[in-house]
Amino acid sequence: MTDVLEHERAFAEIIRIGGRVQALWRLDPRLMMVDRVPETRQKRWRYSSPLNGRTYEWRFDPSTPPIFELSHPSPIHRCRDMIGSALALQTYVGQFFKNGARPMGVLQSAGILDQKTAANLQAQWKKMYGSEGTNTRGIAVLEGGLAFEPIAQPNDEAQLIETLRALNMQIAGTFRVPLWKIADFANANYSNVEASELSYATSTLDPYFTAWEEALRRDVLSTRQYGTYTITFDRQALVRNDIKALHESLAVGRNTGFYSANDCRRKLGENPIENGDDYLVNSALQPIGAPRAPSIARS
Repeated sequence: MTDVLEHERAFAEIIRIGGRVQALWRLDPRLMMVDRVPETRQKRWRYSSPLNGRTYEWRFDPSTPPIFELSHPSPIHRCRDMIGSALALQTYVGQFFKNGARPMGVLQSAGILDQKTAANLQAQWKKMYGSEGTNTRGIAVLEGGLAFEPIAQPNDEAQLIETLRALNMQIAGTFRVPLWKIADFANANYSNVEASELSYATSTLDPYFTAWEEALRRDVLSTRQYGTYTITFDRQALVRNDIKALHESLAVGRNTGFYSANDCRRKLGENPIENGDDYLVNSALQPIGAPRAPSIARS
């Protein structure tokens, strides 16, 4: 998954013993070349091993594919400039607050100082009252007409908080991640966080789940297994946050007849119960055109 996010593709060698998949060995996508054999147009993978310098080659076999291949657009590629801006801003903020949340100032002298005296004065001041000195925030004693004039820049004028939040919002939007997932609770409340959790599962994670399901079914299953088995992620744990809605939907399935009691308990993560595999149906529901029971006249 890291390879997909960084390089938009991932590869693994499929190890089969007796036709059964035993392992998937990761292959670095930066060292993999995918093309076709010129004569037969058959798909092939060529991998340059960094360990021994050898080049390994696999050719496509529809019955037992040799390579597992996964591809998906990378959000990191789309927001690389914003990530670089965020890193640069973090470096600037660190330097900004390095000297007690205030930039250095200037030492003013009534007379003219030669370069040697000015350099010695600057070094001594930085040693005594800089961020690394033991007398940081101490009281400075100046003589000879010297005066310290600080150069301050208020943080609200620098717009640090607004810039950081804007970058966080843009990067989170590129990854389709809700803001409260990155600890931004400015516009969060109970109701929209619960809805955002469901949106996070369906909009952010589900495209990756689908890509994994299709790739695993295509490359891991053999031709005989392809029509018999399917591969799917269990998403129930991700959308279980709305307990009331979940219980109502299970009750409808139970009363309609397509869920048994143990089906409902499995979806809730509970153990099955005895005689819980029976399916019930409302006896008042009958197929159209079925004969009806005669009505009983009451006096």
